Amino acid sequence: MADTRSDAEIEASLQKPGAGVPLHHKLLMRYIVRPFVIGTSSWEKDSEGFGRVAGKIIADYESLSEEQRTQRVLVPPQFGLEDSSRYWSAAMLLEHMLIVTQGIASLVVPLSKGVVPDYEVEMARVKPKGNMTAQEALTKFRAYSATAMAELDKAVGDRNAKAALLHPWFGPFTARQWHWMMTAHAVIHLNQLRAICWRLNPPKMNPK
Repeated sequence: MADTRSDAEIEASLQKPGAGVPLHHKLLMRYIVRPFVIGTSSWEKDSEGFGRVAGKIIADYESLSEEQRTQRVLVPPQFGLEDSSRYWSAAMLLEHMLIVTQGIASLVVPLSKGVVPDYEVEMARVKPKGNMTAQEALTKFRAYSATAMAELDKAVGDRNAKAALLHPWFGPFTARQWHWMMTAHAVIHLNQLRAICWRLNPPKMNPK
């Protein structure tokens, strides 16, 4: 059944931006994902993964009509996704991807050179404004994702530098761990985009 509530009513039913994720998500991130997933990954694997996931995001986005790309959709709760982020359009999702990946890249470079940025990571700061057109969001994300990893590789110093900046859910992150986050973050929003696509274009059931 379609949700007939207004945007304001749906937003009021969700937690405020920056409220974070459930405690069990944070515990899983800190004590399972951090040591056993991030700890066994590599810079090269994560760079390749970002390009692959970004390509899937673009393909799924392009499967939507121009009108559908700007239609806000409430998706079910998902791992790693704040409650306030569940009611976005596909275009808002791409805008958010640009904000976050560019922001992370700006942290990775100084951390790789032993410099801790004077910056506090706050989830509420990186929510999309919804000001981009559907085509603008696609054009900018496609262009950025095509060169992001190569440009970052040119700019970084020591990939294994020990300088760290606090991630509010995972704890202190080094340059390599923040670099991993670029791909992990993309996976979270690929899953969200696929939920949006499913809601907008539900699969047709074959009659028996």
